[in-house]
Amino acid sequence: MTRYKYEVGQDDQRRIVLAIEILKIVQENPRITPAEISQKMGISVQYTRNTLRVLSELELVATAVRGIYLITDLGKTVLEYHR
Repeated sequence: MTRYKYEVGQDDQRRIVLAIEILKIVQENPRITPAEISQKMGISVQYTRNTLRVLSELELVATAVRGIYLITDLGKTVLEYHR
């Protein structure tokens, strides 16, 4: 069996850091929109939406209503770990 070793590169590290920063912003600003997050961070709205989609699939954020995000208890736990 062939085993693949995944190495985290600089681009991956940057994505992880940005995802954690987005999670922090969602925690600090309940009911925030992707456009507001992207404006605060200086990144594109599309990148923000894509990251929020992944965070939602991981159950770190949830949508209160379409386009409005809240942090979950699991998301809060992840942020506590990354302090």
